[in-house]
Amino acid sequence: MLHIDRQDFDKKCKEVMDDVKEQELRSPTWAWIVLGAFTGFVASCIKFQRPSIKPFMAGLKKGGLNGKLDR
Repeated sequence: MLHIDRQDFDKKCKEVMDDVKEQELRSPTWAWIVLGAFTGFVASCIKFQRPSIKPFMAGLKKGGLNGKLDR
């Protein structure tokens, strides 16, 4: 279960807001912000390709063997 410590969260947010107002980078929270932004950038550049798979029935010819239906 995820538990967020409200007091710690408020403290870190206040540190970041104070850094923005004073135009400084003193809070260690900035490292996590930069790491998250960099990870998001790298993840957005990754492209996955599905392996080309033939459909199930692609190997069969229409009409059965030699154009005649097998019964």
